[in-house]
Formats: sequence, structure tokens, C-alpha cells
Amino acid sequence: MPKKIKIPNWIYTLLRSIRYKIVSIFIFKITVDKIENWLHLQKKLFQLWWYDAPKYQRRFEKGNYLIRKATMYQVGQPFKIKDLNTGKIRTRYIDNLLFNFKLNKVTHKFSDKPIKGFSEPFLKPKKK
Repeated sequence: MPKKIKIPNWIYTLLRSIRYKIVSIFIFKITVDKIENWLHLQKKLFQLWWYDAPKYQRRFEKGNYLIRKATMYQVGQPFKIKDLNTGKIRTRYIDNLLFNFKLNKVTHKFSDKPIKGFSEPFLKPKKK
């Protein structure tokens, strides 16, 4: 019967502290990215205010920021959807994402065809 090797406790504590440091660095990176995106929005809004842009354009920028912040989907991303009429599984693509200020939610539209310029990263190349 082989002998079990006893690992000292200080190795466990060292590994645990390294894991916590890696997690804290990851959380810090996410936080910095969020702050950077928010500052970029504030800069754009200030520029629009400075040049007397119409109110709908400022709302458009805010909606763009909220869509990027709140949704985990992108324009052109494919979805497998079961058709209710035929029962077949079809591939649909997100065509448009809009932020509705009155309802305070994100609305979307689907397309049957891939969106040119947006769907390419999601599609797998065909093997020859």
C-alpha cells in the first residue's frame, strides 16, 4: 500500500491567497472597464451638449450605452428557434436592438438572413 504524502498547511494557505489575488485582479479589471465605459459616455454627452445637439441624439447615445451594458446579446448573433407553425428548428439573427425609454427595457427584431458585417464572427467557416 503506497504511503500518503502529507502536504503542509502553508502550501494550502499560499494557494488560497494566490487564488484570492487572481479573483480580486479580475474584479478590479471589470470595475475599471465599467468606469471607463461610463466616462466615455459622459464625454460624448458633454460634447453633444456643448454643440447643442438635439435631445433625441443625446437619448440615442444613452440608449446605446444602456444596451451595451444590459444585454448579453449582440446584433447579428444567431439563435435556434422552433417555428410554432411547422415545428422545424430555424436559425434567426438579431437584426436590431433598441432601448425603449418609456417601457425602460430593451426591444429587438429578428431576421431570417445573416446580417452583413455583424454575423460573420458567429458563423463557423465551412470545411472544404
